[in-house]
Amino acid sequence: MNRKLWLINITVNCLICILTIIGVFLMFFGNDGALASSKWEAFKYFTVQSNLFAGATAVISLVYLFNKEKEYPSWLTILKLTSTVSVAITFFTVIIYLGPIYGYPFLYKSANLFFHAIVPALAMLQFALIEPKAKLSFKLNCFSLLPVSVYGTFYLINVAIRNDYGNYKGADWYAFGTYGLGIGVLCLVILIAISFVISICLFFIQQKTKIKKLFE
Repeated sequence: MNRKLWLINITVNCLICILTIIGVFLMFFGNDGALASSKWEAFKYFTVQSNLFAGATAVISLVYLFNKEKEYPSWLTILKLTSTVSVAITFFTVIIYLGPIYGYPFLYKSANLFFHAIVPALAMLQFALIEPKAKLSFKLNCFSLLPVSVYGTFYLINVAIRNDYGNYKGADWYAFGTYGLGIGVLCLVILIAISFVISICLFFIQQKTKIKKLFE
């Protein structure tokens, strides 16, 4: 990898790690903005979980980037794609769905600014443009559907068991069950479909981008 491109990769991955840690710290010790809970309750949100996932994969990337003797593995690129799609879902869900419900100022306040905007944007740009090349099979995009599928399934089961539809202060903090379980399941299917679209877009951009030639 060209040194300039290597340095940019190092910098962006470090930023993702640092901002994730700051966001978790702010969320853990505060309760500022919409969809924010203090202490361990903050980790119930897909937003926090997906950002931690992105931060963790950034750390693993740094291990391989700093150790130039180790070849950058294709499985890590798949992992990066999966974590990037996870934070991308948060990014677009806030813009399209949650923003009109809670109001954009609250959704980009304090820790949410990092979790809802900066980290997802950095992760998407990093993967699409400067992630080390790897020969990936198209079918591997299916791995990107796992985080939102697993989280969404358990989320809806929890709402149904507690019969807490539409109670955003209770089990239905994303308000997906406001109009009943059926609509909640439909929302989940839509999110899975969007995840697949995002994954395909990132996959093709990462595989076809020519930006790396600028650093050769």
